[in-house]
Amino acid sequence: MPAWVFAEQGGIVGTLDGTATVSRAMRPSVVALSVKDDLFIDDQITTAGRSRVRMILGNTTIVTMHELSTLTIRGRAGKIAIMLDHGQVAFSVLCQHGEQGDGQEVRTPNATISACGRGGASGAFIVEVEQLSINILGLYLPRVTHVLNSSVPAPSGLLSGTLGVSALSGAQVVLSQRQEVTVTGSRFHNVHTLPAGPPLLPGGNHDFAFETRTHSAPPR
Repeated sequence: MPAWVFAEQGGIVGTLDGTATVSRAMRPSVVALSVKDDLFIDDQITTAGRSRVRMILGNTTIVTMHELSTLTIRGRAGKIAIMLDHGQVAFSVLCQHGEQGDGQEVRTPNATISACGRGGASGAFIVEVEQLSINILGLYLPRVTHVLNSSVPAPSGLLSGTLGVSALSGAQVVLSQRQEVTVTGSRFHNVHTLPAGPPLLPGGNHDFAFETRTHSAPPR
């Protein structure tokens, strides 16, 4: 029996539009995902163009991957962490126990994002990582991570979901509702607050171009 059969389960595929594949630890081939497929710790999932997959991870997080995205499910003992290599992924998180640190952690090549944490509130956020690219001199450009806190106001008696973002430099920021930040290399841009408007759906695409990419990139 192959070793991946004994891997710890991390979640399940909820919906799938288009094509997504999974590369499974200890399994030599890449296989297509289908609705209701089980997901396991150390699975690497990739979406094709014009594709989207929605997953439930750890019974507390709904993850929506958009096209041309790659992530890996990490974690042990029921604590799920997401490694997002590139692409755009939306998260909707329920903090069941209301304890600090309870929630979802997402890591990118140059940032760590921690959602929720207090009061049993739910939270939603969107993370996008630009693909690694090379400039005209043949040098790799710094990794760029965009993060948006798309949480809606919490019901009466609960605290709204909070979002902590840490850069490789050790600097940290906390994003309130409708706030976003860009991390370029190991440096933060200034936090930007989106104008009032309709709720930012956690499963919908968010275009960071207007809000963040117009800022000049800080030095790495």
